[in-house]
Amino acid sequence: MHYKKKRGFTLIELLISIVIFSLMIGIATYSFSLYVDIIRKSFDPYPENAYRFSELQDSIRSMFYYVGEKKDIVGDKKFFLYFFGKPNSMVFVSAQSAFKDNNLTVSKIFIEEHTLVLEECNIYSCYNDYKNPNFVKGHTKKIIIGEHVKDINIFYFVDGKQERFLKDKIPNLIRMEIEFDNKKKYTWYFKVMSDFLNKKAITGSLYAHF
Repeated sequence: MHYKKKRGFTLIELLISIVIFSLMIGIATYSFSLYVDIIRKSFDPYPENAYRFSELQDSIRSMFYYVGEKKDIVGDKKFFLYFFGKPNSMVFVSAQSAFKDNNLTVSKIFIEEHTLVLEECNIYSCYNDYKNPNFVKGHTKKIIIGEHVKDINIFYFVDGKQERFLKDKIPNLIRMEIEFDNKKKYTWYFKVMSDFLNKKAITGSLYAHF
């Protein structure tokens, strides 16, 4: 009776398999650690503020195409898109709120005493004017995004064009350069996710007044 000899792994094949497996594990680990490290180092040496970055990201990504109403010099109504962008601050309406009721908020990003702040105020409330909302003293909420911040530079992109000042328009993309007191600089990109085209199609007659 003849028995067929079973062939096992050779030492070379085993070593190659171990090397390939080790490379796969290494690449996966590096990709994950790189993402975590980018967020952590952005606020280094202040890692306790790193998680607050998500508040800023959610607020900007949820930017809302809000149509405000104001009167001109002769008293006629004028409609406008609620957005005011400067090189070192911006004011907009966001659908993502730190308030528990999740209402739309008028939001502002700015530096106050070397602190990067996100300030919010509810629009649909008895103390605010929903037609032309603003920040009402005593009814706002300030969220500290980062401490020991020296300066921010904000760039607004509309249809591929870069702007430093933007009013009555909503950017498609925002680039924010943050400089800390320790002279470290970081650049962040935020894509606005609001579905403006659908809103414009539904409210076409209103937008015709612009």
